[in-house]
Amino acid sequence: MAKPTKHPDAMTSVQINKGFQLYHLNVLKRWYEDDREGLVLELVQFSLDILVSSEGFTVAQIAKHCNCTL
Repeated sequence: MAKPTKHPDAMTSVQINKGFQLYHLNVLKRWYEDDREGLVLELVQFSLDILVSSEGFTVAQIAKHCNCTL
């Protein structure tokens, strides 16, 4: 029986997780940099909650990515 092959463009779980984290980090970065087109406060709060509660980020790590000081 032939082994299943991965599609050449298939993302690994690490890449998916990294993309998920980057999406939420970039939402916060855009909000901080005042690039708020298409963003609502609820989305920004959701992204912050996801990163801290589910992904284990600290507020300091998020601030560093957004180039802001606490």
